[in-house]
Amino acid sequence: MKKKLQQTSLHAAFFMEGLHDVGYMACIEAWAQGCIEMIAILVSYAPFMQELIEKLEKNNPDLGYPGVLDYEVSSCFGKWFGEHIIATGDVPSKNDAEKWLSDEVIRFFSQGLSSDAAQELERVLHAGLLANNAQGAQPKECILADLQKVGGTVLDEGGVTEGAARHEDFCRGCGSHKESETGLPVVCWSCWKGEALSFTPYKYFTGTFAEWLAEVKTKTGKVFNELCA
Repeated sequence: MKKKLQQTSLHAAFFMEGLHDVGYMACIEAWAQGCIEMIAILVSYAPFMQELIEKLEKNNPDLGYPGVLDYEVSSCFGKWFGEHIIATGDVPSKNDAEKWLSDEVIRFFSQGLSSDAAQELERVLHAGLLANNAQGAQPKECILADLQKVGGTVLDEGGVTEGAARHEDFCRGCGSHKESETGLPVVCWSCWKGEALSFTPYKYFTGTFAEWLAEVKTKTGKVFNELCA
């Protein structure tokens, strides 16, 4: 179990490396729905990739690694994912992303194999891909729905995201004006990394932006969203 978690985490890390190769800020600007949401969708494919590898290893105990998988597949997936966002303003569909990973995992492990052995790999992974697709919902829809949940309720379509907050002059945390020479940040400097605050500074908060706002409201009893409407 520990090894599986480590391997899945490595895949996710190299997904991010590939995304950075394309241009992290360019992806965020094109996506415009919050960096946490974008990253959550990207790394959600790491368990799927690990499942494909485990399925191959289970059906072929002598399966060899002809190269470095995370260099040749994981990093390239992150780059492909980022290029899609920059080109379209949206993340790839679940089917497209899983097909890309399936095809590239097959290509990676097929290096040096006979034609028959390579076709058997494709058969095994294709069966796994069909099983996952049969489960239904798109990762983007599921993940964004989960990230929008605050206090057991779901925010409406006007729910606050990082992308929206970056275009606002006022900080939604404390209501002060945001100032920056490189463009408007998500929140003001004090709310980003301030000390002696009654709430967790946003830089160190592990939840979504909407969840952070909920904490600010709970700890301070104040809501500054009206200033930014």
